Amino acid sequence: MPDDRLFPVGDPQPKKPRPPGTPRVQLPVRNQIEFVQCDLDSLISFDHQARVVWDFVERADVSKLHEQILA
Repeated sequence: MPDDRLFPVGDPQPKKPRPPGTPRVQLPVRNQIEFVQCDLDSLISFDHQARVVWDFVERADVSKLHEQILA
């Protein structure tokens, strides 16, 4: 019978039995990366001062900067 697995996994290794009363502990993975979907608008309150800067930047005329972009 042909092997239908995508990758060879080798022979299964039997698990070593734990002594009675051994605690089951899960250790944290401290370098794990988490992707969180959120929108920038909901991160700051409606009356936050950053919105003043945000409004100024959105209204700024940057056409001269865009003219210099060659890509």
